[in-house]
Formats: sequence, structure tokens, C-alpha cells
Amino acid sequence: MGARHSAQFRVRMAITTTCGSTPNNKNLFLQNDGGGAISFNGGKSWSSENNQPTAQFYRVNADNRFPYYVYGGQQDNTSVMIVSRTTAGSGISDKDWVSSAGGESAFLAFNPDDPRYVMGGSYQGTIEVLDQQTHEGKPIMVSPIQYQALQAKTMKYRFNWNAPIIWSKHEPNAFYHAGNKLFKTTDLGKSWTTVSPDLTRHDSTKLGWGGAPYTNEGAGGENYATITYVLESPIEKGTLWTGSDDGLVQLTRDGGKTWTNVTPAGLEETLINCIEVSPHDKATAYIATTRYKVNDFAPLFIKQLIMAKPGRRS
Repeated sequence: MGARHSAQFRVRMAITTTCGSTPNNKNLFLQNDGGGAISFNGGKSWSSENNQPTAQFYRVNADNRFPYYVYGGQQDNTSVMIVSRTTAGSGISDKDWVSSAGGESAFLAFNPDDPRYVMGGSYQGTIEVLDQQTHEGKPIMVSPIQYQALQAKTMKYRFNWNAPIIWSKHEPNAFYHAGNKLFKTTDLGKSWTTVSPDLTRHDSTKLGWGGAPYTNEGAGGENYATITYVLESPIEKGTLWTGSDDGLVQLTRDGGKTWTNVTPAGLEETLINCIEVSPHDKATAYIATTRYKVNDFAPLFIKQLIMAKPGRRS
């Protein structure tokens, strides 16, 4: 990895593309998940990335302050909170990017009207709550276990690289966090309650060493049979939806006491990337999925009618 220059930016070696120019082979151009850099001396030194407000973001969220702030986790870097407006004549710059809770793969959750406490995740179930008033961050893992170097099948809980975290609109002190099960806290992570069974296919034949047989990837990016999305109904208290990376959609209408598998009929094993409930009909959900991990790059968008008929694809 390259030298770290600040909490938010660095000349990084998570390289996407590197190329050289001819006939001078000392001119190098580097493209990565944080921007681009140029070297005129064969890589001994590189131009700064601090002049490029770029990053590879996973999920973004925003609060309701004025000006509002945008939150997100950056690949191979920190999570950040970015002000949407500045009085500086030069506009928004890296000085307006501030590290937030969690790490690179974070979902970030908070009360948008009072974002004092921000919950942010990272890989292998790591999660932090950040007090933006005192600037104190505390680790609040559901179960404080070092999961690296473990087979997924032997883990107490399995967490996706982008393990979902949401703030409850109906219970202002409640947050939800998902592994292969759904967890809930009402005391900022001091304690967690399990509010679901395993909501994945939990096929043990696919829960071995991450990256094997080519490399033993221990950071959790290869974990499978995990929940990838959680949605609380904006209009019904106690109604929660989950989607997993192995293609299951689950629904509870009683706060997690009972769950129903509402996976669209005939849906292949796929990653459920997003679920949204219609603002006009509480029984209608829209589901976005992807199968890129099996080299199927066709988008799939499903309209699912609960208690009506199987979902329609488009």
C-alpha cells in the first residue's frame, strides 16, 4: 500500500490500471479506486490525489441539516461525511471531507434530523458508533469475535462485506444490523437482540475458505450466505424486509417474531442489492438484483406483489 497522506486520501496501490508511455518508459499513469496519479521518474514519486474529490463509494446516505451532509464508505479508505455546500470560493474540497463511523465498506445509519450518533460498519461484522458531538467512537460488534482466518461455515455469524445497518423510522432509538441473521439495538450497541433466524440459504458447501483454492482471503469479502439489504417499511411499524446474497427475500410484519419467505417465484440464486416498498401500495415491493458473480451481467428488476401474485420481471 502507498504512504497514507491523510485520514481520507492517499496515493494508493489498489490499482485498477497502470500504463506507461513510449518512448519514455519513466512516464507512468496510475488509475485506482481513489482517482489517478502520474509519475515522471519511473514510480519514485507520484502526483497528489488531493486535487481530485473522487472515491469509490458503496452506499450513500444524507441527513436533514442545512447544509446537508452526505455519508458513505470509500473502498480501501475511510468512511466519510461531506458537507453539501461551502462558503469557500474554491468550492467543496478535501477539507470538507471528514472521517465518519466504521470503515471502507460501511453502511452509515443515523437519525437524519439529529445525526449526533452515527453507526458505521466494516468487514467481518465490525461496527462502530460515533458521537459527532464529542468525536468519540466506540466499537459495538454484535459478538466481538475475530473472524479473520475462519471458514464461513465455522463462524458464529456471517457478515457481508457491506453488512447492512439502518436506523428505525418508527423507533427513534432503534438500529438494525444484519449478518446472516438480523440484529437490533435500542441502546446504541451496548446490547443486541437477535430478531430473526438465518435468513439465507446457508448452503454449507459454499461456506469454506474465502478465496480458496487460489488465495486465503480473510477480510470477509468472500463470505457467502449473508444478508445484503435491510429495509424498514416507511409506513408500517414492525414491517422489515431483508435480501440475501444467495437470492432470498424475507418479510416480517411483527418486528421479527415471525418471518415469511417472499422470494419471487423462479428467482435464481442471485445477490439482492436493493429493495424498495411502493409509497402507494404497502403490498408492492421493487427488488434490484445482480448475478455478476456468476458472470451474468444482465440487470434484473422485479416488481413483487405480496399477498397477491408472483413477482413480475423486467
